[in-house]
Amino acid sequence: MSASAHKGHQDIAKTKACLRETMWWPDMSNEFASAEFQKLATAYGFHHRTSSRLHSQGNGLVECSVQTIKSLMTKAKSSGGDFYLALLAYRTAPHEATGVSPTHLLMGRRLHTTLPSLPGVLAPEVARRDTMQETDERSKQQQRKYYDQRTGAQPLPQLDIHDRMLVWDTICKHGGFQLQ
Repeated sequence: MSASAHKGHQDIAKTKACLRETMWWPDMSNEFASAEFQKLATAYGFHHRTSSRLHSQGNGLVECSVQTIKSLMTKAKSSGGDFYLALLAYRTAPHEATGVSPTHLLMGRRLHTTLPSLPGVLAPEVARRDTMQETDERSKQQQRKYYDQRTGAQPLPQLDIHDRMLVWDTICKHGGFQLQ
């Protein structure tokens, strides 16, 4: 659809305006900061966090997920296997942090895969939220500990109101001026 919008040889602003009238066009500064989106987040119990474009670690989980799916695609293609079966196997594998697979959380039951399973295993059952949260919290604490050990992270000193600071402006690439 975006290719047909460009056929009129309009400038980028006009093309985006045209596309916004016919399809959803993400704009991080408006839709995800609106009061309606905040209500949606509250109603569904999730926290929306944006990451800095200059801090690549903020998108680390997304980048890791993309690399995992790319790896699945590459392996399926090179072996002549079915990518969708590989994706099914990935989605039905229990997650390390929660001990439950993503499809089990989404659908309330385990899915039938190419692996043989016992008859009672595929029966619907609700995953215990409290157990998953405890397992997830333990996993996060362990990851935090390993990360801090690897990077040599230490608690930051307490700042007082009149302390001097050195600030780096990431937008204009200025550095070295002090705030008092």
